[in-house]
Amino acid sequence: MSVETAVLPIAGIGTRMTPITKAVPKELLPLPVRYGGRIAVIPVIHAVLSKLYGAGIRHLVIVSSPKKTAIERYLSKDEDLLNTLYREGKTGEADILEDLHRILDEMDIEMAYQDTPRGFGPAVYLAREYVDGDFIIHTGDDYILDRDGKNYVSRLIKTATEHQAPISTYVEKVEDPRHYGVIMGKEIDTGIYLISDIVEKPRNPPSNLAVIAIYRVPIEVFSYMARYEEKGRKWELVDPIRDMIREWAMGIAIEIDSDDRVDVGRPTTYIDGFTRMAREILG
Repeated sequence: MSVETAVLPIAGIGTRMTPITKAVPKELLPLPVRYGGRIAVIPVIHAVLSKLYGAGIRHLVIVSSPKKTAIERYLSKDEDLLNTLYREGKTGEADILEDLHRILDEMDIEMAYQDTPRGFGPAVYLAREYVDGDFIIHTGDDYILDRDGKNYVSRLIKTATEHQAPISTYVEKVEDPRHYGVIMGKEIDTGIYLISDIVEKPRNPPSNLAVIAIYRVPIEVFSYMARYEEKGRKWELVDPIRDMIREWAMGIAIEIDSDDRVDVGRPTTYIDGFTRMAREILG
């Protein structure tokens, strides 16, 4: 059940992070990291890209907005800047850029565009012509801190393989689940749940386990998405995934501590996540 493709939907305009997103896509907001023994700040999309690459992903489909040209500029090689850094003796900064260049060389990155944001699910659906097997879906404004040196994307794939489950995702316990997709399920191992159902923004939540929009899914998800597209009404990614789980697909959820998630989609959660990462790095 190896997976080599990921879809990264980033077409949203980031209204909750206005006004900074008027000029800077939220996917380019900085995160503090320890990189090659030094402290640095890199954009969220760079951090996510590194995790996908480290998990064996070599084909990435980015569903973006035509207005987010800064994303494409960042994901292009800049030999002039690299040479300048080396010439000025900034080898630490050059090493980070060199590593990004290596990933860009070894990854096949394709762009698809969504002119008008219609939500997370429809954005993923636009990648259907570029995907030919099971794949990872990764939101552009979430990042999970690795624990015990384990790459969280690798863990998502490995857990699905171990349980022979076509679908796997991450969940966290929240105080008010009414604003999230929420799973129902049985804990079959410590922090591992067998999903029996998923409900999007329920009025009466069946649990407090909220889904994080990072999934490993089978290629069949696109045919389930097509059903909703044909109906011509609004739908969420949870809808086709729920249908697959109800009909035939085993789904596994991995619970993480809320302190391990960095949500870049809102000012308060971004500031909190940035601060937690900085404190860990600085000791």
